[in-house]
Amino acid sequence: MRDRQGTNLPACRQGHKNIWHIFAGNLLSVILLLLITHHALPITASADSLVEELVAAVERKAAVIKDIKGSFSQESFLIDLERTETYKGDFFIKKPSQVRWRYAEPRDEEVYIRTDVIWIHKRMAKQAVKSRFSENAYAQAPIALLGSLENINEDFIITAIDKKNTLHLKPRRKIGSIKELHLEVNEGDFPVRSFRIFDVYGNNVTITVNNVETNTGLDDTVFTFTPTPDMEVFEY
Repeated sequence: MRDRQGTNLPACRQGHKNIWHIFAGNLLSVILLLLITHHALPITASADSLVEELVAAVERKAAVIKDIKGSFSQESFLIDLERTETYKGDFFIKKPSQVRWRYAEPRDEEVYIRTDVIWIHKRMAKQAVKSRFSENAYAQAPIALLGSLENINEDFIITAIDKKNTLHLKPRRKIGSIKELHLEVNEGDFPVRSFRIFDVYGNNVTITVNNVETNTGLDDTVFTFTPTPDMEVFEY
């Protein structure tokens, strides 16, 4: 199915690969993912110590964060299209499970997540897509990962890679189509500077965050989406 702008809309029959094109290719690309070789550091005491220090810093800082807002830039490599797409926008997160992000022009999408429901709002097309959300959809909604950093050691096998302050994360259990993740640790109050997600299909998404503010008291209404009567609504 296509919208008025020629953008593919998600459909269950299209499968995970087409869903990726919706979120990552046209919508949020922001997702994050590619099959490349990572360069792990040798397993040494110093490397292990560095990993432990970085992980502890991320979890300690994340544990005291209740809400987050900021801007982001996103680069999405889509293997089927053999191209990289670049986007910018801003995002809002409120723990435990509310997320919203919106793309700057020329894109017109906003994405809302509240617990297990995700809305994708295409403003100019006056269309909205509603579907279920779970951690299996993180590859299509990478920004949501920023709200669950306090327990990354439980969710991922973490090693160092040959780049300062960057961690290699491999899921301990299946998380959608995510294969691995590279996390650049920030020395400031917010523990992450950027992250890159690689999926099993060969796609990858890199998210870099800027101007991050934490614990500003975001209201729940920031994450509420209600379709207007003139919108086309699709549910999956």
